[in-house]
Amino acid sequence: MSGIKKGGLKLACPPKAGTQESIVSVTVFASAKKEKFIKKDKCKFEIFVKEPAMQNLANRRVLQLLAEYFELLPRNLEIISGHRSPRKKIKIKF
Repeated sequence: MSGIKKGGLKLACPPKAGTQESIVSVTVFASAKKEKFIKKDKCKFEIFVKEPAMQNLANRRVLQLLAEYFELLPRNLEIISGHRSPRKKIKIKF
């Protein structure tokens, strides 16, 4: 995993200037047979989740998987665009 190291945590993308947050792009494949986490680029991920794209189940699972990857709590991640789309922008606060 490449990136900037911040307090023992490696970040995928450099933080925005003057802030302690980064934004990553995620493409989500809901209702997949197997969960899979693919890092496409420094700031881009493809995530396959078993949960369906209804009642926010897939979104919650995506945030859990990203939190585990970045070694953060899920409350430190927020979907800022794409709530109802497979393509999402997620803000990571550290």
